[in-house]
Amino acid sequence: MGKLTNLVLGAVGGVLGAIVGGPWGAFVGFSIGYGLGTIIDPFVPDIPSPGEPTMNDLEMMSNQEGLPLPDILGTAKTTGNLLFYGNNRMTEITENVDSGGGASGGGGGGDEEVVTGQRYFLSWALAFCLGPVDTLYTVWADDEVVWSGELERTVATKGQVNIILMTGDRDKVSGFEDENGLVSPGEEFFEGRNSMADEGIIGVMTFYFGTADQEPDDLLGNLMQEEGAFDPADGYSDLDYHIPYRRQCYAYLHNCYIGSYNRCPTIKVVLRKAPECSFDT
Repeated sequence: MGKLTNLVLGAVGGVLGAIVGGPWGAFVGFSIGYGLGTIIDPFVPDIPSPGEPTMNDLEMMSNQEGLPLPDILGTAKTTGNLLFYGNNRMTEITENVDSGGGASGGGGGGDEEVVTGQRYFLSWALAFCLGPVDTLYTVWADDEVVWSGELERTVATKGQVNIILMTGDRDKVSGFEDENGLVSPGEEFFEGRNSMADEGIIGVMTFYFGTADQEPDDLLGNLMQEEGAFDPADGYSDLDYHIPYRRQCYAYLHNCYIGSYNRCPTIKVVLRKAPECSFDT
């Protein structure tokens, strides 16, 4: 309402000023009226000032229940369909600023910690296509490549590999990766996540090639249980939360950094799957 009140009082002051003093009087009258409007109804900006952060609503990609799982032949780029998500959380970005009031100001002075932004984290699982696929080439988060290489199914353990997704210099994670570029999803990787996010590190993605011997992902199963994916009153047991998704190529992203605003990126992958057929007569 602040802008409207200022303009109305400014217009009234301009009209009265024009009657009394002509064009110059109109200018003076508008200035006085606008100033009074600012005092009566101060203007509040639409952009919130830095302060106590709030957990904004999470923006997720759409998913469709019962959507047929696609199959690919050859090399293709495909987008994941959301299976489950949870553990959405936020941490503050703070900065020490000079609060003023030093010797010349008569105060104690010193630094004050202020909130300058937020970091958001999320865990979620995506299904890509029917398995087993042979090679993972590229992972995209929205329009950015966050992993690239040539990862063959032969290096996987029961169809599973763990890779680090990041947008920055990969030399920063060389100590975590083995000769195949794989990493353990152990909790030691997630220590110091705030500083790692500043370096462009998103987190660990567990990728499943879609083999027949895939085992359930314990982290995903625990997340589904914590988030109450199934109603215990319906007779579900702990085993119902641990789904192997065998012969389905999918990925689970655990406790990954999604950015400075609460929106889950769209994950796409480039995969190769050789056709399984015989030309014997």
